[in-house]
Amino acid sequence: KKFFSQLSFCIITISDRVSNNYYRDYSGIILKKIILDEGGKIFVYVVVPDIIISIINVVKFISKVYCPSVIFTSGGTGLSEFDVTPDSLSCLFDKCIPGIGELLRSVGSKHNINSWLSRNLSGIYNKTLIVTLPGSPNAVRESGFYLKKIVFHAVNIIKRL
Repeated sequence: KKFFSQLSFCIITISDRVSNNYYRDYSGIILKKIILDEGGKIFVYVVVPDIIISIINVVKFISKVYCPSVIFTSGGTGLSEFDVTPDSLSCLFDKCIPGIGELLRSVGSKHNINSWLSRNLSGIYNKTLIVTLPGSPNAVRESGFYLKKIVFHAVNIIKRL
């Protein structure tokens, strides 16, 4: 069974380095593979810098224009002053889903104890599930197995598929 066969996705990589072409977006590539391997459709893949208003605006635009089932973000969940993804998105959420962030940290901690420092979060905005992932390609890869099951169930509840 392909978990994402009925779902549509948008991927937002949030990174100054990637947006300025200093670094390749490996996490975005991994997210694309996870989605496509599970039969999902990708409407948009975009890279934005670590700027709060840019993150908010792109999420609002994508949500309004594409109405995806899920928006995955990658990057900006750490502790540096430039990591602003959770700060940007938490103010948009109609509902927060703390369990997804807890799951991602727990899964990650089996591979890297520093995953407990990640500020991943998840929530619902405009009937779209938003899941923030770290910028680490390994963290995204390790989370994929768990995400596909929980995302499918969450979207079924949110969208009443």
